[in-house]
Amino acid sequence: MDRVQIAKDGNWAVGQDDKEYVDDWKPQLTDIYRVSTTSGERTPIVKGQERTLGLSPDGKYFLYWKGGHVWSYDIAANKHVNITKSAPVSFVNVDEDHVGEKPAYGVTGYSKDGKFVILDHKYDLWAVSLDGNAPARNLTNGAGTKAETRYRYVRLDADDAANAFGPGGFGGGRGGAGASTTIDLSKPIVLSTFSEPDKKAGFAQLDGDKLTKLVVEDRLFGRPIKAKNADRVLLTRETFVEFPDYWVTDSHFANPQRLTTANPQQSEFKWGHRILIDYKDKDGHKLQGTLAVPDDYQPGQKLPMLVYYYEKLSQNQNQYEEPRYASGPAYVDYVSNGYLVLLPDIYLHTGRTHTDHLNSVEAAVKRVVDLGYADPKRVGLHGGSFSGQGGAYISTTSKMFA
Repeated sequence: MDRVQIAKDGNWAVGQDDKEYVDDWKPQLTDIYRVSTTSGERTPIVKGQERTLGLSPDGKYFLYWKGGHVWSYDIAANKHVNITKSAPVSFVNVDEDHVGEKPAYGVTGYSKDGKFVILDHKYDLWAVSLDGNAPARNLTNGAGTKAETRYRYVRLDADDAANAFGPGGFGGGRGGAGASTTIDLSKPIVLSTFSEPDKKAGFAQLDGDKLTKLVVEDRLFGRPIKAKNADRVLLTRETFVEFPDYWVTDSHFANPQRLTTANPQQSEFKWGHRILIDYKDKDGHKLQGTLAVPDDYQPGQKLPMLVYYYEKLSQNQNQYEEPRYASGPAYVDYVSNGYLVLLPDIYLHTGRTHTDHLNSVEAAVKRVVDLGYADPKRVGLHGGSFSGQGGAYISTTSKMFA
């Protein structure tokens, strides 16, 4: 077995053997075993498994994803339990649109007492009993689902030893994720927030059952890191216009102070700004795109527009774009020279990839034209790799692009 994890007590290991499943196009499967470190004896845990979620920090449980549920395996007792079967929500990542079994959203960590795993839901965080004997508990009280805002745990300690097993790590397979982070739920913890409808981001504090918003802004934030012996937090913040300089604040993210001005030459250039657009494809799926607009745009102007897409890009609404020489276009260079730049989302069905590219991209372009921004006779398209294939298809099929 080429990948083995030793449990914390040293008595057991969990290893995998994928020799029977090596293939260029089939799912990455593996046989997983419990291994005695004293005798070397192997006991099968699961055969032909695609997705795993790793060992608990204390080494007592091994988690895996099967049939749309999280299963825990008690290593010493050789016992399997479906721990999400009775949960009132599904932990299937419904937004995953690659071919194959849909994965879980992932593991955030484990409670300090070793009794619960904290699972990511689409928007909320849930504490689920590892032995299956206690009901699942929504830590964020449904606030995420209600507002379509994603809450995720933030490790403020720069020295926090957290190991994630994802693609290329233990278990392999796209979507395989896990964490050995231990979280003390009896103390206040910090969560990041990201609103899907408007792309605003920020931080919140979870203290027991009380969830308090600390900051929400129309920008992106980098991972915050707290000073070891002071209530000082270092992080970056950015928008399409604002370079991700370093800022210092406190653990409540109050009164931020700028520490660096790393890109002062930007003031010499026309830069532009971004707006968020909503549209639907032919099947009625709600999609979004981010449209960069020159700052000197006048209402009623119909400007030339460049379109670039790659799966989902609307979440980059507030991402700073550095001008650079590369194989792809520099968005801000185009915007600075009077162009619109549109990054639309696409919706994918299994087996009709390039048609989906065409439908989603045309719907997005039509929306921008209908809003009055773009000159329909001067729309260009760029694609690379996956969207390069789609771009080649679109260029021979659509009459929308110059």
